[in-house]
Amino acid sequence: MKKLVIILLLVLPLTTHAQWLTSGSNIYNSNTGNVGVGTSSPTSKIEILGDGVNSFPLLIKNNASSVIGVYSASGNATWHSGFFSYKARGTVAAPSDVISGDRISGYYSLPYIGGAYRASAGMEFYVGTGTINATSFPTYILFGTTPNFGTTRLERMRITESGFVGINKTNPVYQLDVNGIVNATGLYVNGVPFSGGGGSSQWTTAGSNIYFNTGNVAIGTTTISSTTKFEVVGPATGSGATISASGGGDVLLNSGGSLFFDGNYNYGAGNYIRPVTANTQAFFTSGSERMRIASNGNIGIGTTLSSNPNGYKLAVNGVIGAKEVKVENTSTTWPDYVFDNEYKLSPLSEVEYFIKENKHLPEVPSANEIKKNGQALGEMNALLLKKVEELTLYLIDIKKEVNELKTENKSLRKEMESIKEN
Repeated sequence: MKKLVIILLLVLPLTTHAQWLTSGSNIYNSNTGNVGVGTSSPTSKIEILGDGVNSFPLLIKNNASSVIGVYSASGNATWHSGFFSYKARGTVAAPSDVISGDRISGYYSLPYIGGAYRASAGMEFYVGTGTINATSFPTYILFGTTPNFGTTRLERMRITESGFVGINKTNPVYQLDVNGIVNATGLYVNGVPFSGGGGSSQWTTAGSNIYFNTGNVAIGTTTISSTTKFEVVGPATGSGATISASGGGDVLLNSGGSLFFDGNYNYGAGNYIRPVTANTQAFFTSGSERMRIASNGNIGIGTTLSSNPNGYKLAVNGVIGAKEVKVENTSTTWPDYVFDNEYKLSPLSEVEYFIKENKHLPEVPSANEIKKNGQALGEMNALLLKKVEELTLYLIDIKKEVNELKTENKSLRKEMESIKEN
């Protein structure tokens, strides 16, 4: 009897607690209640309770180098409970450092579709580029979804090791870099609304237009002169700052505005164009006026046109060097009429008298007149040609007189020789 009791006491625990069953190399539990690990009163199908201090109540390892664990850190003020994934090269027993491009872990949704569990939305964690050691460990995160009529998960967003967020862009270079259209009900810049949709936005919209009423605007620079409403700064090398528009653009300067060149915003030493009077533009180099265009279209070079009584279209205070000057459409009659039979050539005696009295040729302006009024090149060329033609006629007449004198002289010689012979 005692032997039976002892056998029953030994066998009873094995039979009453043998809910764990084996099937080949697998083990399973047919218990209809809950299973507790580290607790005698589980409230879920599986409940694992750690020791309450730094530990992994649940730790899953494979034979390579990946580890998944649920961490409990209730006794550590600097750590928090959470889900952790560990990744190393090599094996669990002999791990080695990861390298750039290694996928550390990921979280995926695997819906059952078409007879299989298929990858859909998820996120992945990777080792980034740069210095990888105990004090430098760059990482980045990818987020992906599968498109309609697609079975491959595509990257939609990433957060780089530099903290840049790219949407539909794999190489973001800004805090938020979007390859596509962004639609937002509002946009704030430095705490100020950027759109005209409300608030005290500096930018205001009116239909398809946008305008800016307060402060100054700069492109290509973070510093702007307090007297400059709009400043564009180009690169240090290259084409520089450019304002352009398709089909030909315009730059509009309000009344009194100036256009500066060479980056020298200095009226005393810069190169610029500015209005000097109403509808009159002047061109400056090194701070000095070199040319101006008056409202009537007259141009002055080296002169402000204040002394242009004759209203010259081009007034130059200085020497003009040119390989050729051609005067067209002159109103002066070309002096071919001098050779007409009706033309009356003044006797040389009258010309001599006029020269003695006036110290210049007839019809030719005097030095004082030239100094006072100047002289048109076309008129002077025509006048000089007229005098040359008159001089030619005088020479022809003189030649005739000389020939007549030679004939008379020859006749007189013959008479003298005849008288000597007799």
